[in-house]
Amino acid sequence: MAGTLDAASQMLGRTSSISGQVIKGDGLGRQMGFPTANIDVTGLALPPKGVYAVQAEARGQRSEGGTHRGVLNIGYRPTLQYGRELEVTFVEKLREERKFASVAELREQIARDVREAQSRL
Repeated sequence: MAGTLDAASQMLGRTSSISGQVIKGDGLGRQMGFPTANIDVTGLALPPKGVYAVQAEARGQRSEGGTHRGVLNIGYRPTLQYGRELEVTFVEKLREERKFASVAELREQIARDVREAQSRL
């Protein structure tokens, strides 16, 4: 799965990333214990749908420890503070996006994704 990101990084001459303004989401991640930031990706070229290990940095906060390791979902529930510009660097694709039978199953998978991302970052 990392092949697509590796190829994109080679063509770009840098690690693949996106930047966009953080917009209000529906709060489902926070309700499940996983606070999220949603990025407006209108007009951006994105990697294939799936779950990725990422590093996110709020613009202008590098010197204040503003870089955060995390998990990002690209798909029907793209996952990523409101009104602020955020840059996200794609480190590695963790898995394909999929539908879960319940919110409990989704919560369990997000916890596994976070553990997996932490081991790769």
